[in-house]
Amino acid sequence: MNIYKLLLLLVIGFSSCESQILDLDSLTEPVDDIFYKNEEELNLALNGAYNSMRLTTDYKVPLMMAMDNGSTDLGVSRGVCSALMNQGQGTQAPTDGAFLTIYSNFYTGIARTNALLENMVRAKDVVPETKYNQIEAQALFIRAFHYMYLTELWGDVPFLDKVIKTPEEGMIPREEKKVIVDRILADLEKAAEVLPYKWEGEPERITKGAVLGLHARISLYNGYYEKAAASAKKIMDNEQAFGYKLHSNYGELFQLAGQSSEEIMLIMPFQYEYYTTQFSVTQGSRNKGSVSVMVPTQSMVDSYECIDGKTIDKSALYSPKHPFENRDPRLKASIITPQSEWAGMIFE
Repeated sequence: MNIYKLLLLLVIGFSSCESQILDLDSLTEPVDDIFYKNEEELNLALNGAYNSMRLTTDYKVPLMMAMDNGSTDLGVSRGVCSALMNQGQGTQAPTDGAFLTIYSNFYTGIARTNALLENMVRAKDVVPETKYNQIEAQALFIRAFHYMYLTELWGDVPFLDKVIKTPEEGMIPREEKKVIVDRILADLEKAAEVLPYKWEGEPERITKGAVLGLHARISLYNGYYEKAAASAKKIMDNEQAFGYKLHSNYGELFQLAGQSSEEIMLIMPFQYEYYTTQFSVTQGSRNKGSVSVMVPTQSMVDSYECIDGKTIDKSALYSPKHPFENRDPRLKASIITPQSEWAGMIFE
């Protein structure tokens, strides 16, 4: 009998412990049911949404830069980045996962912003109104940023503006591109009303100028030319408040000297020992320890005009014997030409 009593006590004890354990919240990660309850937690969620904008590929190269350099007529990708070139040439195989990676990365960012936008109301009574509205505005920008790329790359895509809680809720048809574009333009117009011209001590934050710039770009891409012009003009007519100026040395924009340039509208920050990129490794010469997996094309070289503003096929200043002379100075700032110096070496 004593044995049975002991077993019964053990069963009751384990059952009690189990119910207590199941009721405990995680001590190592946020729990949706109790998160988003104060300003600190809203900012943590917002930082996670910001992080989704990096969208890095191999070598931690930002996706937008990798696509420009590897899947257009500007550049050629080799080795581990060759999938981008296949996309640009239309030779991508169904078994390649590059499309899925790009597609899902955008929706990951959208999911993060939707979670913040849907749940941040829990903190509305404890967060100052101005800060609350600015957090919301930044999230709206990030979501619009992702949808801009999705609609430009795929056209009609599923449009999600709420948290998906079950697999069935995620099984929705594609929405017309125009409907999505009109929605994100409206979101950006709302965001522009509350965001500041500058963030003191936080240059990586989304500003009013960045919102208007994205609004102008999306409008331009979709044939809303009057809207595009109006958004751009708001910046041009208020240069002092926005603080934007063209950098005096174009070449410095790709160096440390240009990382705080007044020409920059939106920063994608990388930080040593926190989140780094090997972009210089992919672009640089093998003579200096880089790998040159992304290289410029002749088409890109030929696209630079001569100093008279004419293309090389129309300018009297262009000479096939000296193709790099009398050219737009941005050519030599972007591409290593014969007898130019880079990283302490002269290239023949």
